[in-house]
Amino acid sequence: MRVPALRRRQRRPVTVAGLLKRAFAALVVVIVIGGTVGVIAAGPAYRSANRELAETARTRTANQDVRAALARAALALYGYQLTGEVPYRFEYQSARSAYDGALERLGQVASPEDAAYVEDLRQNGQNWWDLADPQVAAPSGARPTGGAVAATQVRYARTVAASQEIDRRLSARNARAFKTIHRLNAIGLVGLTGLTLLGMAVVALVGSLVTRRITSPLRHVAAAVEELSRGHGDARVTITGAPVEIMAVAAAVNKAAGQEFEERRMLAESQRLAVAIRRHMSRAGALSTAARGMGELLGADHVVIMGAPGGEEDAVAEVWSAPDAVGDPTTLARTPVNWTLPDAGVFVAAAVPDGGETPPEAERAALRAAGAGPVITIAFGEGDSAGHVTVVRRAGGPAFTPFDVQFVTMVAGALSRALTQARLFEREHRLVDRLQEVDAAKTEFLSTVSHELRTPLTSVTGYLEVLLDQDAGPLTSGQERMLRVIERNAERLRSLIEDLLIVSRIESGSFALHTVSVDSSALVATACLAFEPAAVKAGVTLVCVAEGPLPVRGDPEQLDRVLMNLLSNAVKFSPDGGTVTVAARAEGDDILITVRDTGIGIPAEEVPHLFTRFFRASNATRREIAGTGLGLPIVAAIVDRHGGTITVATQEGEGTTITVRLPRETAEPEESQTSDE
Repeated sequence: MRVPALRRRQRRPVTVAGLLKRAFAALVVVIVIGGTVGVIAAGPAYRSANRELAETARTRTANQDVRAALARAALALYGYQLTGEVPYRFEYQSARSAYDGALERLGQVASPEDAAYVEDLRQNGQNWWDLADPQVAAPSGARPTGGAVAATQVRYARTVAASQEIDRRLSARNARAFKTIHRLNAIGLVGLTGLTLLGMAVVALVGSLVTRRITSPLRHVAAAVEELSRGHGDARVTITGAPVEIMAVAAAVNKAAGQEFEERRMLAESQRLAVAIRRHMSRAGALSTAARGMGELLGADHVVIMGAPGGEEDAVAEVWSAPDAVGDPTTLARTPVNWTLPDAGVFVAAAVPDGGETPPEAERAALRAAGAGPVITIAFGEGDSAGHVTVVRRAGGPAFTPFDVQFVTMVAGALSRALTQARLFEREHRLVDRLQEVDAAKTEFLSTVSHELRTPLTSVTGYLEVLLDQDAGPLTSGQERMLRVIERNAERLRSLIEDLLIVSRIESGSFALHTVSVDSSALVATACLAFEPAAVKAGVTLVCVAEGPLPVRGDPEQLDRVLMNLLSNAVKFSPDGGTVTVAARAEGDDILITVRDTGIGIPAEEVPHLFTRFFRASNATRREIAGTGLGLPIVAAIVDRHGGTITVATQEGEGTTITVRLPRETAEPEESQTSDE
């Protein structure tokens, strides 16, 4: 898509820096003109007011000096009149001299408009001095008359009043000067505010113009970038007359957009093709999909993929050719490219080289036979997954771009992983088939051997029973003892054969349950009663705790097998003087049957393997305790088929507790059912 163009006629290129310089120059001109006008207008008034303030300050200082000297002289006069001491006369003379100097300075610095008041001060002061001088010159102890003292005081007050009048006039002049300055400040503030507003207006105007020249094309650039970010890979910036820098940015955006669009397309295609390759669980399917996908997407004439042999497998080659392809890639498919494999290299050329070592002459000849022009050869993987991909375009065709090379590299990587996966799958499939064959043969062997052993054992136990019943004649005690040993071992053999047959039926799926309503407490009591002699013989105390009824739905024979197996293990692994406790109780919707012993226990790390066929705990093996390792697996299978669970809690050297949890029967008893799995 195209972003609307902004068109301006411009005779020469405009830069952002040039626009900003113009805006700054306009602002400087406004400030300079306003400042110059303000200085010219307010300068004389400020100077006049400052002169006025300086003159009044000098006049006020001189006037204060005159009044201070007059006060000193008056104090010295009064002191002399009161005490007659000579130092007061000296002080009077010093003050008279200071007064004359200060009065002369006052006359020099005073403005013409104050000259009359200065003269009035001079005259009144002289009148006072005329009265005071004779009184100071009188001998010590001479007292002036009361009229002379009063006249002196009156003339002193007139002199001070004349000086204060001058101060008043000076204060009024100061006030006028300050008022002028305040007025000028107000005018200046107004002028500065106006100048600021004018400057802001100029800046706003110029800034608006500059901003439009800059931001308007930038908006078009931003709009194109936004479209690109939304996935519209064909969006481009089309502006004219914009500043040079923005035109450069627009060109860069367009270039990057083209590259990004191509990269995204290649990435999306490579991902899609990688997914399609990984779907295949065979090497042939993965190679075919990869070759066809690369050839069609790159517009190639031929694609040749050669995979390395692995173990018992032969090397595989996949060749794809376009319908209108030129040349024959057959020779190329038979030509090794081992020169690329050591470094997993990439060879890209716009045409088949005429000479050189890379590629070798044999491959160059094969490429020419395939009508190759531009060519890519890429090695991938390592070991069993190693191989190479060669993509060929006809002579005179467009050269491969870096994106094309990247695309082939990504697809080759995906192909390497897919080939590894396919090779592993094929090997695993063959291994599973072999294992299933072995397992089936083993199961059949167990079943056959068990049946074959059961028939002669039945005859042996039959004749043994005849002998023990002394139907064939009386037996000596020694003979009976030996026959009893034979009987016990025949029973062990029968039990082992029975276990093997059950395992065989479980594994073959022919193990059947004949379920009826069963009181589990009765089963526990019966099992304890049956196993009591064996427990007494082993020196083990057997404790049974079961209060019924505790109904479950199950096969009585198989549930009895579960209890007998668990009791057999508990008694067998308990030492002389040990205790085996069997308990049955209800817990919610379940019936719990617990068998606890004080035997040798089981190592913690071996507990997860207890229900594995033929597994025996290491401590039992060290003590040479007899067993086949089939009892607990059979128990677990029977409990599982009853919908129950079995758990083990054990501590080596302290004992083991096995808990069987079965669903409690709550419905009315049903007729006997047979289930098999």
